[in-house]
Amino acid sequence: IGKQCWCGNHYGRYGRRDKRECRYQCRGDKTTYCGGSWRNDVYATGLEEHASGVTLLGCFRDNSKRDLPLVHGAGHRTTKAYCLKYCKSRGYRYFGLQAGSACTCGNKYGSFGRVNAKQCRTRCRGDKRRTCGGSWRNSVYSTGIGSKPVRLPGLKHLGCYLDKSSRDLRKLVLSGSVTVPKCYKACKARKYRFFGVQNGYQCWCGNHYGRYRIRSNLECRVQCRGDKSTYCGGAWRNNVFTTGYNPKASVKTCPSGSKAKTVKRLVCGCAPASGSQRLGSLVIVVDTTGSMSSVYKSVRRSISRILSANRRFQNFVVSSYGDPYKRHVIRTKSISRVQRFLNGLKIRGGGDCPEYSMSAVIDAAKLADKDSVLLLFTDASAKDRSLTSSAAKLLKSKRIRFIAIGSGRLCGRGAEYDVLAKNTGGLVAKLNRRVSDKVMKLIELAAKGKMSFSAFPKNTRDLANALRGKCPCRTVTRHICAMPHSASLGCFLDDPKYPDFSVVAGRGKMTVWKCNNLCKAKKFSYFGLKNGSKCSCGDNYGNSGGAKESKCNKRCSGNSKDKCGGTATNSVYKVD
Repeated sequence: IGKQCWCGNHYGRYGRRDKRECRYQCRGDKTTYCGGSWRNDVYATGLEEHASGVTLLGCFRDNSKRDLPLVHGAGHRTTKAYCLKYCKSRGYRYFGLQAGSACTCGNKYGSFGRVNAKQCRTRCRGDKRRTCGGSWRNSVYSTGIGSKPVRLPGLKHLGCYLDKSSRDLRKLVLSGSVTVPKCYKACKARKYRFFGVQNGYQCWCGNHYGRYRIRSNLECRVQCRGDKSTYCGGAWRNNVFTTGYNPKASVKTCPSGSKAKTVKRLVCGCAPASGSQRLGSLVIVVDTTGSMSSVYKSVRRSISRILSANRRFQNFVVSSYGDPYKRHVIRTKSISRVQRFLNGLKIRGGGDCPEYSMSAVIDAAKLADKDSVLLLFTDASAKDRSLTSSAAKLLKSKRIRFIAIGSGRLCGRGAEYDVLAKNTGGLVAKLNRRVSDKVMKLIELAAKGKMSFSAFPKNTRDLANALRGKCPCRTVTRHICAMPHSASLGCFLDDPKYPDFSVVAGRGKMTVWKCNNLCKAKKFSYFGLKNGSKCSCGDNYGNSGGAKESKCNKRCSGNSKDKCGGTATNSVYKVD
């Protein structure tokens, strides 16, 4: 009204008015205007709100599920600096400006895709000179809070999983200021294969997961109390990870200093190759929809014979499925428990031909060990065939051989089963009763250890030959631990004036194979190990002459079983 001066960091809360309403003369200079009655003439001072460390990441689509989960209606205070301060104070890595009047915060962004920057041009209510996103569009920035990449051996994120009062992961080991690395270490130290972080403050451990189905990652976005820049599940939601602990792997791991190698050899005959007798899980998946009623008793008898013959499988995973699909799966070492499970199944429901076989295969395979065999008994193709690639990837990663026993025409389709069989070296048999009995007999022989699953006939014509013990030759792959480095050339003097190896490839915790690989990467022909911890490379050696082996008696710092030279000598090897 010509006589007042007001200051602030936001403006426009009550809307813009016509300039003609701001024409009171300034009392200090009547040649200019100074607002009006309840009207401000607003100017910028030139000072900018501080927003360091901020990087524009783009314009991103949002919806009711929210890309950045924390939404704050800032109203007339909405500016880039205000939203930065709001989200950063809460420990988030990213913030967004939306529709000119809201701040959004989160640790991940882009779930619903990037859009053209033109869709983020709504003016900020707190500073009309700037833009603040758009309708269901976030202008996304970094807050400057960095989350250190979590790189822990064996750690892998498996997804967001539902939990219930009968817990999916059974053991609660930490509660409070939880982080992903802290939970990983706690569960791995207790020899668990999986861990889950839940609701921001709980750490659960277990050897199986997925009992209550997978959920969207958008449901696992509660901040970790110990590190707010990362997420730790949600309410009754576990962010599930692997610890990398594998009791079988710990037994099979090659000794330090030796080298893992893959060896292939030709095997003829039907019997399993030596060294490949033991297998992981026998996985049985049974279709229990109404159309299976005429064959189910026969299927159950065949399974009982296979179980009784078993000499190779360490445990059993049994699953059934109907329509609609409901997860029904057990893992056990008890044959009687498997039989009780099968005897308790009700054959009913269905009505249309395709059924939910892929969901059942995935749920069963998750509980199986590596190097297993999965038997699917069905008369229908897969209604959920969109999951075929996921099932194939899971089976292949765990080396689970897929065998489908189809009674009937499989709805005239079933190509998805061919994909799984081809991917895992398995078999799809669309059978009549006579052929079915022959395949069951082969499976029984294989479970007993008298037939190799890899020698199974690929078509029904070869069934009779296989039952007579006539199988084609096949290539068998084995994983072995090679003996220590065999290319040792001896102990040689190392004169600093005339060194054999001028290129130092590494120091510290050293082994023969580690030095071999370092010099191989640099394309040298020879390498030398000195004083227990120094690795050097070159294309010549012996400039100063040989030395007694007793002069190269320093133990390698990374493997005490190997010798790594001496104080003035090199243990010299040819690069393998």
